[in-house]
Amino acid sequence: MDCTVIVIDWHGGSSPPYTQAVANIRLVGAVTAHLLHDISAYTGSQGLSHVHLIGHSLGAHLSGYVGYTVQKMFNLTIGRITALDPAEPHFSKTEAPVRLDRSAAHYVDVIHTDASQFIRGGLGMTESIGHVDYYPNGGTNQPGCTKSVFQYVKEANGSFFHGVKKYLSCNHIRSHEFFLESITPNPRCKFMTMSCSSYQDFTSGKCFGCGENKEKCIPFGFHGRKYYEKMFGHKHRHTSKVQYLITGETSPFCRGHYRIIVQVSKTNESQTHGGEIGQLIFRMHSTSDGKGFKSDPVGFFSGFHEPGGLYVGVVATNEVSHLKAIEIEWKYNSSLFNPLTWRILSTPKIYLKKVTVESLELDQRITVCAKSQKPLINGIPQLMIRSYC
Repeated sequence: MDCTVIVIDWHGGSSPPYTQAVANIRLVGAVTAHLLHDISAYTGSQGLSHVHLIGHSLGAHLSGYVGYTVQKMFNLTIGRITALDPAEPHFSKTEAPVRLDRSAAHYVDVIHTDASQFIRGGLGMTESIGHVDYYPNGGTNQPGCTKSVFQYVKEANGSFFHGVKKYLSCNHIRSHEFFLESITPNPRCKFMTMSCSSYQDFTSGKCFGCGENKEKCIPFGFHGRKYYEKMFGHKHRHTSKVQYLITGETSPFCRGHYRIIVQVSKTNESQTHGGEIGQLIFRMHSTSDGKGFKSDPVGFFSGFHEPGGLYVGVVATNEVSHLKAIEIEWKYNSSLFNPLTWRILSTPKIYLKKVTVESLELDQRITVCAKSQKPLINGIPQLMIRSYC
């Protein structure tokens, strides 16, 4: 697809103080609206439905002003606005046209990556303001953004300015890094999102799956609009579809989502040994002998596992096209300050009855068991397959 890209350089008006930059976006938005109208008139194009505005932080609300201005002055409507972590200070708990809203374009999608409260260091909005609002990793605390300032300076080739900037705004910047990755489809990762009432419910597996008509899942980012309009048309024009996903720490960020259901054994042997504190580490395998493709390791539920307990949650790692086996490792957590976690006369281990893994993107499900009901011993991975059940 051929596109004409226009970049609005307003760095002279976006500099501190922040309050002045907030005021300036109204003027820049109005100027940009006139520019788009003039281009449309000069080229003889039919309206602005083919125009896609992309704005980050204050630029997201600036795009909203462009949308409102072309509607008011020229009776035209922008085709799409993509808001990348729209700024929160001076915009939260306000209404359109003060801030961006789904009424600013035919389709407004929003990516929230730094939606913590401003008093806690968050720079982006929490509110759902688009037709589709994406909340990667819950919209806060992005994976890979917990490094020290010295690590960021090192990654910036020793530049103190760029290192500190990345340290302070890593979550905020993630929004456009995620969106850029979504533009080029990756055949190995579908970048899928799921609707749910909250991120906590999403990660606890309470709303896993795309639904009977695939209405709960929308592709993330650039390609989301086509799917949204095909599935919903004008049904949700006045409400937001809230979508969640989990990403990786580094690029490529796209990951496949898996719901894991672990059932701890309640046999006499398991009950005699008792519960254990630790974490299960999973690898998904494409072959039952463990010699084919396998995913990166991913941790699942760190805490106390009691005999007969059922533990459910959603994790994200590489997509495995054919789930044939699951490799599981038990990592025991002990503390010098908690004598109850000491294992002097016994080996830390856990007995699993069965484990079920479901893939969201590939719509696969597999239930596996340990061979001969062998326990998982601390630090020793074990390959579990369907035929052992």
